[in-house]
Amino acid sequence: MKFLNFAFLFLLLQTFSILNKVIAQFDFECGVPDVKSQTKIVNGKVALDNAWPWMAAIYMDFSFICGGSIIAPDLIITAAHCVDDEAFFGYEFVYGTNKISSYNFLGETASKIYIHPDYFSSVIYNDIALIKLTKKIKFSKKVKPICLPTSEKLDEIEKKKVVATGWGKTDGGSFTYTSDRLLQTSLIIKNNKSREGCEHRRYNNYCTKGASFDSGLCQGDSGGPLQYFKNGKWYLYGIASFVKANAEDSCMISMPSFFTTVPFYLNWIKRVATGKSPQSSVKKNCGVTTQKKVVGGTVTQNNTWPWIVQIRFKNRILDFLLSGTLISNQHVLTLNNELFEWSNLQKIFVALGSNELYYYPDSDKLYSVISVKIISPDLVVLKLHRPVTNPNVSPICLPNSKQSSLILNKEIVTAGWGSIGRTIDSSSPSLIETKLTVNNDASECKKYSSLSYCTFGNESNICFGDTGNPVMYLVGKRWTIFGVYYHFTTDKTGKKCDITKMSVAYNVVKYVDSIKSALK
Repeated sequence: MKFLNFAFLFLLLQTFSILNKVIAQFDFECGVPDVKSQTKIVNGKVALDNAWPWMAAIYMDFSFICGGSIIAPDLIITAAHCVDDEAFFGYEFVYGTNKISSYNFLGETASKIYIHPDYFSSVIYNDIALIKLTKKIKFSKKVKPICLPTSEKLDEIEKKKVVATGWGKTDGGSFTYTSDRLLQTSLIIKNNKSREGCEHRRYNNYCTKGASFDSGLCQGDSGGPLQYFKNGKWYLYGIASFVKANAEDSCMISMPSFFTTVPFYLNWIKRVATGKSPQSSVKKNCGVTTQKKVVGGTVTQNNTWPWIVQIRFKNRILDFLLSGTLISNQHVLTLNNELFEWSNLQKIFVALGSNELYYYPDSDKLYSVISVKIISPDLVVLKLHRPVTNPNVSPICLPNSKQSSLILNKEIVTAGWGSIGRTIDSSSPSLIETKLTVNNDASECKKYSSLSYCTFGNESNICFGDTGNPVMYLVGKRWTIFGVYYHFTTDKTGKKCDITKMSVAYNVVKYVDSIKSALK
């Protein structure tokens, strides 16, 4: 029989103690209304008075804008897009009533608004905010907090029936008003590979469909809660974020509604509630991976190469441009691609921690770029807007300046999202790894500079979409980056790559001193 380590048990109990404070179990239990709600917002049912005592209405300049949920005597949680003007002091917060027309504009005010530090309004990422009230709420039968989940598991409510509440529009029309009475509706979580409009769901969103054909969310429901009933209590699992609208800006209730996943942000909520700043959980050791054996040309397992990143350019969607490699907890090495508009940094993003090439990368894995350091005409180092805090992501090691010949005639590994059909329009949806051999003595390599490595494979090589991939070699027990790919061979038409021929990478060792200087 195995026993828990007592130090671990103490840490676990301490974590739950802090979390309980966040969940606001003070004089009143969380998640237990005095009035039993009908578990049965477009075409939603009018909620009974006091059935959802944690509901809060948010006003701006005396106009209702969003919903929110009380989670502590001095904390309301809502969507970031509802209160993204942190300097605005005209927000008011009303609670303890289902009928917002009875509001007499004597609501509570905020002493501080906490927008998630990685909130991106343009692509609706990390759409979550906490409001610190000026005065603490006195809980009563009319006003109580909702419980926060006790686990960070996102799939706990998959395919389960949940309830949303809000004062949003009631018929989906673009010219209709929000509801005067609090409404509720039943929804079903449809995350798991749904083809009902949820297929492009992001990792930090719940995708929901109405339990009946005429129910869903609409304008004005933003910020409101997605609630799940278990063990006799209501828990807050989601925050209403966005719905799809047609050209006339009318809600399409047949389409899904999307909610920010609260379990994913429990640590951030805890830090804000306790006044503690985040600590980086990035592994200090570089070049360490879980990979035991590399098999050429195969899809990799998650986190096998935790330093390989996707560089995206914001157009209508976040277009994948090329790969890059994390070389510190805040810096990425990649090609000095002429297609980049380096002066337009707000359009450049780095997605990391995922093997999948999604249309919309998970928001927790998306970082903006704040500066670019040009190492040579061919290589650049990107600085991310903050250090990486994903425990599944770590940097690769840099070589020393005397290791240039170490990989000559050796087998190396590369990985990327390049073409699987050998054509320009057939990118792999998953990260693929392959083994290649360095051969700078090959006749076709002679025309390339001594600042390059030439590599060959056995019926495998890089292709369209693989530029920026790293040349990786295991030095001791640590993976080290020796090159960055910039060239592959095509057929005479230039439309199909020839994986039996040579590929070429810039030699990173030649620039390693400049690269290290860029990290300072």
